[in-house]
Amino acid sequence: TMPDTTLIGSLKKITGYDPKIFTELAAFLRMFLLVMVVVFGFSMVFVLLPRLF
Repeated sequence: TMPDTTLIGSLKKITGYDPKIFTELAAFLRMFLLVMVVVFGFSMVFVLLPRLF
C-alpha cells in the first residue's frame, strides 16, 4: 500500500485511530473521479473524431 500522506493520514496521526468511513469515502471518491475522467475522455473522443474525418 502507498504511504498515507493525505488528510486522512494526518487525521489518523492526530486522533490515533483509523476512521473507517473516511477511507471508504476516499476510495469511493477516487472511483467516482476515475469514472468521470473515463466518461469525459470518451465523450471528447466522440466529439473530436468526426471533425478530423
